[in-house]
Amino acid sequence: MKILPPLRDISSTEWLILISAGIWAFLVIQFHYYFEIFVVIKNGAPYFFVIFHYIGVPFGTITSIKTLKKLSRSIKFLLGSGLIAFSFIISLLVNEIWVIPIAYTIAGFFIGFSCSSAFSYNRLIFTNAQFGGRSLAFGLTLPMLLLIFEALFNFILGTLIGIFMFLILFLLIVVFILVGENKKDVLKLPIERTIDIKTYFRNRNNLSIIAFIFILGFFWVNNYYAGVLILDNSGLIDKLGIFITFTFLGAAIFFLPVGNLADIIGRRFSILIGLAIQSVSLIIPSLINTNEIVILIIFPFFIGIGFAMIIGVGMTVMFESPDPEYFEYSISIYFTVFTPGMLISVIIVEIIKPYFLTTPASLTIIMLFIFVLATIIIFQLKETLPSKAELEWKDSIQYLYIIRGSGIPIFTYNFSEERESEDHLRDTLLSGVLTAISSATRRITREESPLKQVEHENFTIMLEEGVEIFIALISKKELKVLRKKMKDFLDDFQDFFGELLATDTSDKKVFSPAKKLVEKHFS
Repeated sequence: MKILPPLRDISSTEWLILISAGIWAFLVIQFHYYFEIFVVIKNGAPYFFVIFHYIGVPFGTITSIKTLKKLSRSIKFLLGSGLIAFSFIISLLVNEIWVIPIAYTIAGFFIGFSCSSAFSYNRLIFTNAQFGGRSLAFGLTLPMLLLIFEALFNFILGTLIGIFMFLILFLLIVVFILVGENKKDVLKLPIERTIDIKTYFRNRNNLSIIAFIFILGFFWVNNYYAGVLILDNSGLIDKLGIFITFTFLGAAIFFLPVGNLADIIGRRFSILIGLAIQSVSLIIPSLINTNEIVILIIFPFFIGIGFAMIIGVGMTVMFESPDPEYFEYSISIYFTVFTPGMLISVIIVEIIKPYFLTTPASLTIIMLFIFVLATIIIFQLKETLPSKAELEWKDSIQYLYIIRGSGIPIFTYNFSEERESEDHLRDTLLSGVLTAISSATRRITREESPLKQVEHENFTIMLEEGVEIFIALISKKELKVLRKKMKDFLDDFQDFFGELLATDTSDKKVFSPAKKLVEKHFS
């Protein structure tokens, strides 16, 4: 089994875009796990001031959704990255408590505003769901290494050095995006369709992923925030850099093994193992409460392992769950739900602070209760690791039809013939297919919502509607991987035959070059 995801097909310009997305991830992660705590300590503010960052995110995501059609992906990404860095610089320059709520809210807003663009750029490495866990692990390697480097050398202790670092990182993002986006066809992503937020939340099919994202936000904060309070209570808060170094050293060491594990046993079981580690890790400080090695090295190292398993694999689920046509909308909605989980986590830790600071293991009892609740939620979640049937999709497909809205087929392709299937079986199947497609065509023209599939005895007709045409793929079963291939094929077909489709021609000969597109997407 390959340890790393396939990387050969990524071009140099795509690498620039991926690195810029990695730098954005570093800015966001180091803000949450290092910078915002450092500024709070420096200004003598309460630790719970970090919630202003969380409050800003949903406002940014909602603004992002409303401007998705108006602003380009690169503009949103550059604007968001620039103002995130600007808020950091202001926090370093102005040593006043009142600045913190303002700067953190601004940073949170623009994290939410630019998160969908950053996730879209990272799709360049998510080319195969079979390697999803490893792809996410590889993508997080750069921000993890940068964060370890920053914490180890305490760059932000020197105001000018910190400002210089943020400016350099932002300039790198600008240069890499401008160079990368200047190349045509670097990001061949589906055209985003509009999604209504209220409708999304009312849809019961989305409840499991919404609940999961909320739990993910809770665990993003819980143990780390509790760890900071334990450091402060132990008189070790001045060694926060060491604590963070070992937290993310644990994460960095385990990211790739965890990614491989998630690609073997699935996302859900990997996350559950991480939840279990996080739930029991708070027992560690209570074992030898006054031992610095335990609090500064062993405890954060286990937090890092749990982080790799929960957040690393959880983010993989966030990448794989959305429909490609609603990807950026979905990511913005996910972050809208993610931050309330973070907020609730801080509130719970602050409420029970008097108890767990004297007996850290007491928080474990609460965490175990949440673990049970999270387990129930996770098992309601659809497994995003492709099944054996998904990986062997070629054995499932039979026929491909491109049909005009009038019901006239303009292109057909017989996959079964390529595999030399039995003639009588093919003829029987074809007869049923034509009958079912005829019925499906009539339903498509009558109904407002597009028909996605028709079940017919021993096969399924998967349907995708385009402009004046629709595609019908005859398969043994409905497969997610085939759905994506259908959409990509349909986009290319409409681009290639755009002028012909604008006419009323139904001559199959003029559409015969589409065989090359079939080979491209289904071979």
